[in-house]
Amino acid sequence: MAKKEVHLRGTVTLSIDPEMLTAMVTFTKSGEGQDWTSESLIHYLTTNKIAYGYSPTEIQRQFKIAAEKTDPVVTFTAAKGEPVEPNKPESVDWKFHEFPEPIQPLVEKKLEGSPAPILFSEIQIKVKRQKEVEKKSPIPFVAPKKEMIEVIETETKKERVYVDPTVEKTGWVEEGEPVGIFYIQQKGKPGTNLHGDPIPPAELPDPRYYLGDNLEKKGHDIIAKATGILRTGKNWADVLPLLPHTWELILSPDKATCLLTLVPGDPTLPPPSYEEIIQKATVLEFPIEKLISKSEMEHLVREHILSSTPVEHLALTGHDDAFFDVVVSEDSMQALLNIKKGQGQGKPLVLKEVGKAIRDSKVRIPDQDILRQDILNFYSAPETELIGYILAEGKKPKKGADQMVDWSARFFDEKDFLLTKQQILDSRESFAHLESAGEFPLDDLSDLAFVDKDSRILTLGPPSKGEPGIDVFGNPVEGLAGRPVELKIYEGLVQRDNVLIAGEAGIFERVYKEGVYYLRIRPHKDSDISIEVSGDNLTAYISFSQSQGSGKKITMDRIHRALEDYGVVEGVHHDSLEKIREILDAEQDCPRLLIATGTPAEEGGAYKLQMLVNMATGQKVTIRSDGTADYKNRDKITRVAKDTPLARVLPPLNEPKAGKNVYGKEIPPSTSRNEDLLIGANIRVENEEEGVRLLYADSDGELVVGKNSIEVKGVYTIQGNVNIKTGNIKFPGTVQVSGDVESGFAVLSDGDVKIGGSVDASLVSAGGDILLKGGVKGNQKGVLRAKGNILAAFIEQATILAVGNMKVLKNCLRSSIKCNGKLSIPEKGAIIGGITKVRKGLEVGNLGSPRTVPTRIHFGQDYLVEDQIMVEEKEIKKTQEQIAQIDLAMKKPDIISNKVELQQMFNQKTKLLKLLEKRNLRLFVLKERFEQHFESELRVRGSIFPGVLLESHGRTLEVTLEKKNVVYTFDFSTARILEKAIEKKE
Repeated sequence: MAKKEVHLRGTVTLSIDPEMLTAMVTFTKSGEGQDWTSESLIHYLTTNKIAYGYSPTEIQRQFKIAAEKTDPVVTFTAAKGEPVEPNKPESVDWKFHEFPEPIQPLVEKKLEGSPAPILFSEIQIKVKRQKEVEKKSPIPFVAPKKEMIEVIETETKKERVYVDPTVEKTGWVEEGEPVGIFYIQQKGKPGTNLHGDPIPPAELPDPRYYLGDNLEKKGHDIIAKATGILRTGKNWADVLPLLPHTWELILSPDKATCLLTLVPGDPTLPPPSYEEIIQKATVLEFPIEKLISKSEMEHLVREHILSSTPVEHLALTGHDDAFFDVVVSEDSMQALLNIKKGQGQGKPLVLKEVGKAIRDSKVRIPDQDILRQDILNFYSAPETELIGYILAEGKKPKKGADQMVDWSARFFDEKDFLLTKQQILDSRESFAHLESAGEFPLDDLSDLAFVDKDSRILTLGPPSKGEPGIDVFGNPVEGLAGRPVELKIYEGLVQRDNVLIAGEAGIFERVYKEGVYYLRIRPHKDSDISIEVSGDNLTAYISFSQSQGSGKKITMDRIHRALEDYGVVEGVHHDSLEKIREILDAEQDCPRLLIATGTPAEEGGAYKLQMLVNMATGQKVTIRSDGTADYKNRDKITRVAKDTPLARVLPPLNEPKAGKNVYGKEIPPSTSRNEDLLIGANIRVENEEEGVRLLYADSDGELVVGKNSIEVKGVYTIQGNVNIKTGNIKFPGTVQVSGDVESGFAVLSDGDVKIGGSVDASLVSAGGDILLKGGVKGNQKGVLRAKGNILAAFIEQATILAVGNMKVLKNCLRSSIKCNGKLSIPEKGAIIGGITKVRKGLEVGNLGSPRTVPTRIHFGQDYLVEDQIMVEEKEIKKTQEQIAQIDLAMKKPDIISNKVELQQMFNQKTKLLKLLEKRNLRLFVLKERFEQHFESELRVRGSIFPGVLLESHGRTLEVTLEKKNVVYTFDFSTARILEKAIEKKE
């Protein structure tokens, strides 16, 4: 059932606000008025252009309420538009503190004296710039081109903004704390008026909020960058720094220095006073008298505040470095520790360093804990010095008993002593020539004994030592020895450790006076005669020495008696007897004199070989001129050259004859006959007069003489290795070695050298060829040189010189090779590293290495001539230096005044200048010869690698890319090294 329509009679008045956002209806009830319903009211509104903000249901409800009211006039809102939500600018919700009480009196003064804020805004602008770029080429291996292009870049630019400088609020902020929350700008929403038209929000003249000095925004928080006064305006804020001074007073760990830490605040604030600092030092129990003066302290504090320079641990005392040492007494019986603390800015006392010094002193501390605690107590106490602290004390050693002496000489009994003593005193004039004559107390002579040379006189007992002690280092100290025996030793005595020995035979004299022994041996020796007979009893020698002191003298009668006693009766030389007589008259010794010669037996029916060359001794050791032994160069081979006279073969004697030895006994001749001499190979025989045959070497080689044979061997053979057993080999002919040549040894031959094994770091030299079945492991010391050809399996780190050709079956590694012929290496072989010089070229498999090992190859020139050039240049330099020395000497005043010596120097200089001219001419000729070109080529059948450098006549070619099957030659007309591929048919 439909609702009944409500009717009212009266008049309606419509009121609309200026913003067209609210329409108010006022209904005045009247019986004479118009009849109104909710529909007619809505029609009335639309007639008055109300198109937005009303609800028919709401109007119907309000119309019903008006009908139910008894009031004659009823007003209600008929329509309402949508109001505008305005734009909101940036804003800050500030959070700050009340001003601290000490700061409050300074706030107004700080605000009044501070300028208006200076604020900036940042804007982004676009800027056109020219920029150089590289543009890659579409063609490979072509360098990129550079060209200029125009780019647009964003720049941030600061612009100053001007605001209302009126300060609206102030407060206190601390550095680093958040002081506000920042709200960003918010866009408003448009509204709608009663006509249904949109109402846009009004634009703000400046929506920004500007942060000035000492404020920064982090996210939504605003952080104070300084402690001070926060002042805010309408749309700005900044902080005026007003930092209070902060300070603290502490003592150094060793209580020796008072330290101030000060962080300056605003210079307008009063600094900490001298009295405040003194009061704090007193609380710390620091001696006030050790502080610096009031004026110095106030100056330091004021200086740091005015310069706004914070300071940490500023010393308020005088400056003095710490010091410590450990002093050990000279006898190591006491160790003292001295310590002084550092003060002020001086070097502080570091206990670790003190501990290290004590440990380094090696002093043995009796109680480490007590020492540690004493040092810590001193360190923590106000005292600044610890002097003479006893670290340790040793125990002194005690003295032992006096030294004992054991006499070995057999002294005269009392009777003989008294008799001999008187004879000595009576003949003291004969001893006046002795060095001890003026010092030896002969009158106090107490003992005498006859002694032989090297006989023991006395033995000193070991010192008797007392109870040992111990020093501060914990080392035992030997007990002190008792009083030693005091000896005054003169002629004829030798002391060896604790033993006294007779240095000569004679009479031993002893004097004991005032606790001192005076000792000497006076010369006393009989003359001596000795006879020496050779093993074949054909020669006799005599030796004799003169008497000494009161010894028995020698006479001619004693000489004859000695010969008779020894049985020497045959062949005594009368001239030797006359010589003996002259020696006796001169009172000299005779070391060894031929006194008699027997007659040897003469054998018959045998040849006699008279050698004309010195045969090798066969000794395994050669003694050098300086006395040292040479085990390598041995005298084992008798080397002879062709046409050398070797020996004479004397014909046999016709009849044998008996001989006599020096004892007068007959020597019968031998009844056996020697076999005839067998003359072997390489010996030429020439007959001389009277049946004598002269033997010559018919070739170079080794002379070998047997019991009944003689020959010259042209080949020297070593079965095994050349080493310490064989020594070095030096032979004029061919040398054959079945084994190796070991490191450090040499094989030198004027012929060929054939080696069945290898060669280590040694020297092999041949006048002919060198043939190696093995290789060379030179270790940078091995040398092979041949005037002929060289054949080897391989070569490693060696120096090789061949006047002829060379052939290596495998590789040549890091070696210096000079071949004046052609060097050939099979296709599987290679030359890697080192320097190779070949006159007639080389043929090789690979040259160089994939690892680019530097490898140098020289070819096409006579490299023996190059060696001669180096020698000649060295000699020229030496001659030039000699000329310069003569020029310098001729300028000296003493030479200028000596005309003879000056002329000699001038003549010597003239000779040297002529020699220099000849050498320069020879050098010129050699260099021309070296420039001669020899046809040669470098043929590489495998690969040649980067790192290889080719050279000929000063022109070089460096290999930078690996190549295969190539040949290199030198074109003398263009002076260039040419490369071409090896044709396949080759």
